[in-house]
Amino acid sequence: MTSTGQPLTPFLRNLVLGAAVLAVSLGSGFGCGKGKDDAPKESANAGETTTHEAPTGRFGEADAVKWFDGSFEEALAAAGEQDKMLLVDVWSDHCAQCGVMDEEVWSSAEGVTLVGDAIAVKVPSDAPESYPFRHTYPITGLPAILLLGPDGVEVNRVVGYNHRDEFMVEASEMMTGVDPLPELEKRVAANPNDTATRLELLETYLFRVKEADAKEQMDQILALDPDNRQGDADRAVRALAKYYAFFLMDAAGSADIWKTIPEKFPNSSALTASLKATLDYSKSIGDVDGWTNWVCGLTDRYSANGRFNSAVAMYAFRQGVRGECLAEAARRAKQLNAAPEDIDSVITTLSSGS
Repeated sequence: MTSTGQPLTPFLRNLVLGAAVLAVSLGSGFGCGKGKDDAPKESANAGETTTHEAPTGRFGEADAVKWFDGSFEEALAAAGEQDKMLLVDVWSDHCAQCGVMDEEVWSSAEGVTLVGDAIAVKVPSDAPESYPFRHTYPITGLPAILLLGPDGVEVNRVVGYNHRDEFMVEASEMMTGVDPLPELEKRVAANPNDTATRLELLETYLFRVKEADAKEQMDQILALDPDNRQGDADRAVRALAKYYAFFLMDAAGSADIWKTIPEKFPNSSALTASLKATLDYSKSIGDVDGWTNWVCGLTDRYSANGRFNSAVAMYAFRQGVRGECLAEAARRAKQLNAAPEDIDSVITTLSSGS
């Protein structure tokens, strides 16, 4: 089943895109660190749940979560047969916080209590066998902990791991099995100017593969926060852009969404991420000149913004992109006292490609 309740058959037509997904997930930067290498064991008997033990917990081996020994599809089948909820831990070798969460949560008595009667299964995000899962449940950040019903329909999730106590609060709320979507929709209807709640709703729509509804929320947030004073506007853009890149695998669509950051919010903390995403796409289609003309147009628009001109010039310099308009952006940054000390050599290098 998909997260919207649809059959799993759409998996098959996406498998040919597996190599692309692997490349994206390895270079996406949404997770980094250690993972696990669990050897496969014999499948469970019909109607039974076979588990394997996580690494020895800090409170002893009995205090570690027991993970289902088999594929996600097998775990989902077991959940359906036993009418149990399914907890899915999506991890990767390059996700450092995934390893921290293993030690602090899953290898503890509290982690065992948290999982309760649910079947728990680990899904490596960048393994070939996980492509069908990733084409059904959008994963744009790691670690991602999903709670699914016995029918495979997503109920709720927690994305990211920073502090154990914070995670336990969020995960405990998730494990109540209450779908947050209806309540979020009610809260937005009651307070339509609340951009923070709209952002939560946008992300929940994306997790449920409702990109049209998510796009509508992004447009509303941009209208309510045109200066990005609360930061919700650029967070909405980033969420939708990652969804297009990592789930829909629509690089062109993702690049178009990323362009919103420098075009509307030149002082955004996501500026470098936007420059990278748009340049990477331009390189992939052989149109670096198009990217250069686009960013140079923006440096002209924000000619009084030294920080923006410096950021564009320095990023282009580091990426080997040259052009007189980029050198001019560096000169502006220098005049506005927003350039690094070595800006003169940068200007010379940028001008060399004119």
